[in-house]
Amino acid sequence: MFLEVCLNAKSRLWYFNSGCPRYTTRDASIFTEFQKQKSGKVIFGDNGRGNILDIGKIVKNSTNSIENIYLVDGFKSNLLSSSQHCDEGNRLSFDDSQCAIENFRTNDIDLCVLD
Repeated sequence: MFLEVCLNAKSRLWYFNSGCPRYTTRDASIFTEFQKQKSGKVIFGDNGRGNILDIGKIVKNSTNSIENIYLVDGFKSNLLSSSQHCDEGNRLSFDDSQCAIENFRTNDIDLCVLD
């Protein structure tokens, strides 16, 4: 399932992944802010490993952002963790053409088109 994130990454595709524990990307240019990570690794689905290079944030506006995104060396996709979204106080709702991300703290709803 593909997702076009309605943030600063408008032309980049992201995957929602229910098995991925953290937001993960291969593209540092999407970050509006980041911090260098001193160490850490992720394990890929094929049991390969990648180093966590940075942890970043994408800010759309004062109430909409995605934080704690891992920049991983050797990663080939952009993944949004369904469980991390929910842990951060959001509810995800899907139908055949869109995903609604509802933030319980602000009552904001972002609609993203699924392709």
